[in-house]
Amino acid sequence: MKVFILGATGALGKIVTNLALQKGIEVKAFVRNPAKMNVQHPKLEIVQGNILNETDVNNAIKGVDAVVWAIGHENKKAVKRYLKSKNNYCFLFFLNSLVIPYTFL
Repeated sequence: MKVFILGATGALGKIVTNLALQKGIEVKAFVRNPAKMNVQHPKLEIVQGNILNETDVNNAIKGVDAVVWAIGHENKKAVKRYLKSKNNYCFLFFLNSLVIPYTFL
């Protein structure tokens, strides 16, 4: 099984990534800044991209069995704005068009 983790360098994303790797699950970590990814593992693939760029996401999500949304932010107002934004609705529509399970943490 290969899991696509969005926000893998954040507080929650690091925990999810480490737990998945400990359980032997392959992880495709989608990050803005690969230098922040301080984990190395044979089952870890790091993909640089921007969640707001549809092409980045479309290219990175290929070949996964599940999606985990671990994107968070200390600025709650910024998160609420993003969740109400057109970009988020487009991403949710995209996820719904896939034939793979996903979850939000």
